[in-house]
Amino acid sequence: MAPQRVVNPPPASGSLSPPETIMEEAKRQGALARKCHELEAKNSVLQEKLDRLLQQNEQMQTNQDVQGEQDAEGRDADADDERDERKKSIKEAGIRTAQIFVIQFCLWTVSDDFNTGAAVDDNEPQDAIHRFGSSHGLLQGQLRDLVACIAEKYDASFRRTSLFNRLFLSQMGDQRSQMIKRVRREAAAEIFGPEITRWLKDPSLRKEHLRKLLGWTRGDDSSVGRYSPLDAPLIHECSIAPYGFDLQTAFLGEIPMKVYAAITRGTTAVQYIEKGHATGAKGSYLSKILSLQNVYPGSIAGACTLACFALSEDTNFVRNDGPTGIDWLEWQNQYLRVLIDGLEKEREPILRVFKTWDMVFYPGTADRGLGARLLEQNKDHGVMLGDGMERALAQVGDAGRVGDDNNGRQLATDSNDGDTKLRRAVIQSSRRGQLSGAEDDGSGDGKGSDDEEQDQDEDRNAPHRNQRGKKRGEGAVRDDDSESESREQPPSKATRSHKDH
Repeated sequence: MAPQRVVNPPPASGSLSPPETIMEEAKRQGALARKCHELEAKNSVLQEKLDRLLQQNEQMQTNQDVQGEQDAEGRDADADDERDERKKSIKEAGIRTAQIFVIQFCLWTVSDDFNTGAAVDDNEPQDAIHRFGSSHGLLQGQLRDLVACIAEKYDASFRRTSLFNRLFLSQMGDQRSQMIKRVRREAAAEIFGPEITRWLKDPSLRKEHLRKLLGWTRGDDSSVGRYSPLDAPLIHECSIAPYGFDLQTAFLGEIPMKVYAAITRGTTAVQYIEKGHATGAKGSYLSKILSLQNVYPGSIAGACTLACFALSEDTNFVRNDGPTGIDWLEWQNQYLRVLIDGLEKEREPILRVFKTWDMVFYPGTADRGLGARLLEQNKDHGVMLGDGMERALAQVGDAGRVGDDNNGRQLATDSNDGDTKLRRAVIQSSRRGQLSGAEDDGSGDGKGSDDEEQDQDEDRNAPHRNQRGKKRGEGAVRDDDSESESREQPPSKATRSHKDH
C-alpha cells in the first residue's frame, strides 16, 4: 500500500505566524520591563520618602527626648528652687521667732531638750493656775506661746522641722547674750545711772548695795539670806517697796522699762523713758525689724528679770549656775504668773501696767494692747470690776482667803511651788486689784483720781514717817538694820532661799 501524505490544516483566521508571535512577545516583554523599571523608579522614590520620614520621625523622637529631659530638668530645678525657698523661709522663721519669743514671751524654754514640734494639748487648761502648777503646764504654755508667735508671719508647720527646732534654740541663746551685753555694758550708764554703774564694776559693792534691790533679805540667822523676786524694789515704781510686793506699784519700775527700751530700740531710746516715751534711733532697730506692736506678759516679766540679773552677782546669763543660786527662769515665771493671773481676772492695777507700757513703747497701737482692750471691755459692759459688793466681801467676808477660780480650785494655796511671796502677790491681785470705781480720765496713765493717788502716796510714805524714823535714800537701797521691819510678815520656810555669799 502506498503511504499517505499528511496535509496540515490551514491556519485559523486571525492567527499569527511565528515571526509575528515572536515580535508580539518581545513587545510584551519590553512593556513589562518598562513597567518594572517604572515601578522600581517609583519604589525608589517612595523608599527615599520613607527614609526621609523615618529620619524626620527619628529627629522628632530625639527632639522629644531632649525636650523631655529639659522639662524634667526644669521641673527638678523648680522643685529644687521650691525646696531652697522653703528652707530659706524656715531659717528666717527659726531666727525671727526665737528673737520675738525671747523678748516678748520667755527668756528660756522649760528644758534644754525643748521640742518646738511637740503637740499642743487642747485639753490642758490655759489659766495661770494650771500653767504654772506643773512642768506639763509650763511646757504647754510655752508651746501655745510659740504657736501664737510663729503664726503671725510664718507657716505653723515650720515648727515641726528639725531645722527650725535647731535654729530656734540656737538663736534664743544668741539673743540672750546680745541682750545682756546691751544691758550690762553698752547701755549700763544710761539705764542705771552713774552710781549704780560704779557699783556694778566692783563685785563687793555690787553685793553690798545692789542685792537689796533684788528683794534680798537677811533671815534670823545672819549668815543666811534669801531673794524674793516679787518683793524686789527694782520692779516697783521709783524702785521703792518698803513692805515688799505692792500691786499698785509693781511692774512700773523705770529701770525695767529702760532695759526694754535698750533691747528693742537701742541705747539712744533709754534717755526718753523719763519723758514718757521711747523714741528709737533713726534707721532700723529690733522692734521695727520684728514688727512688734504691743507688750505681752513676757515682755514685762523678761525686762524685770533681765534688770534684776544685771544687778546680781551672777556673771553668765544662764538659768541657775551663778553665785546667787537663783533660778532665773523660775524668777521670770513668778512675774509671769502674777501678770497673767491679773489679766485673766481683769485687775485694774495689772491692766494699768500694760496700758502704761504700751503708751511708752507703742503709743500708735496702745488702743489694741492687752490693758487698753480689757479696760474698754469693762466699760462697754457698764459694770465696773470693783463694785461695792466685791469691795465689801473683800473687807468683811474672807479677807484672808485666796479667791477661787471657775473650777473651784484655790488660786495659790494649792500650787506646788509653796512660795509665800507669790501667794501674797496673787492674794493682792485678787483682793486689792479691782478698779476703784472711777471712770478712766483718758489721760493714758490708767490711774484713779487725785485723791486716791494722794492716799496711795500717803500709804507708801507712812512707813517712812511712822516706823522707819529716818529717810530712805534714792533707789530704795535698804540698810541691814531696817530689813527686819521691811515686811508685814516674815517669809515662810517654803520661800525660795539662797545662801548669802
